Amino acid sequence: MGFEPKEHLTKLRGKSGDYLEVKWRLVWFRDRHPEGEIETSLLHLDLEKGIAVFKATVKDTAGASADGHGSESAKDFGDYIEKAETKAIGRALAALGYGTQFAPELEEGERIVDSPVQQHNGHTPADAETMDKIRRFCKSLGYDEPQEHLSQVTATNLLRTLQQDYVAKKPMKSTA
Repeated sequence: MGFEPKEHLTKLRGKSGDYLEVKWRLVWFRDRHPEGEIETSLLHLDLEKGIAVFKATVKDTAGASADGHGSESAKDFGDYIEKAETKAIGRALAALGYGTQFAPELEEGERIVDSPVQQHNGHTPADAETMDKIRRFCKSLGYDEPQEHLSQVTATNLLRTLQQDYVAKKPMKSTA
């Protein structure tokens, strides 16, 4: 019969709709693709600022793959390093369709945050404009620039994560 995701949905405080936790997305993925691959890599860790950024790549046995990025800070979670890695895995699994319909992190809301699902092994290289934006955000945030060549999908996901970090760190203007 296989894994039934609807049996594992939870409600998030302050949110409408259902959520499928990353642990259940993993169970679902492993049920369908026991030989599938999940790789994570730490892209940035700043212990002084308490910031971690991870990349996760999930590959199923049918040849589909997806990347996800996750960032967290110590001010939000004591175990921010683990949370960032879990977030990256969850986003990669959602991009492959495991929990997408239950993933609030993929809801657009007032701003567009979703990205296309990569369904093939070919990787379109990131365009120069996107890479330039990534370099500028990394410089302004004090992050190391990516040393590897990024696909357009990966670069777009990373850019969104960097934009969120930038907004979160941007000083609030005083109204006094």
